[in-house]
Amino acid sequence: MLHHTTRTTKKYHQARRHFVFRKKKNTKELVLPDHFLTSYNWEHTWKNCSLHLNDTLRILVMTRRNHIRERVLATESQGKSHSGVGTRHNILQEYSIQKSRLDA
Repeated sequence: MLHHTTRTTKKYHQARRHFVFRKKKNTKELVLPDHFLTSYNWEHTWKNCSLHLNDTLRILVMTRRNHIRERVLATESQGKSHSGVGTRHNILQEYSIQKSRLDA
């Protein structure tokens, strides 16, 4: 348990400095602290994600207590691979829904 906490803390600080990407097949994993979703850098980083058709972006949201709180999944399915506006909106919408469920 202590080892897991140490790894999570390291990943959280990595996410605070930069976005951490891991690619498995057609899944891109994005680790970020939870306050990043409303920050200015989100739009810029989203455009650099370059999701392709049928790619899945998995977002691991870190809380300030360094726990992974939730995973938000979005799938590119309508060919908006480089604008990313629709999927970004879906991610933020789904995130706010899950966040309100968790906070309730």
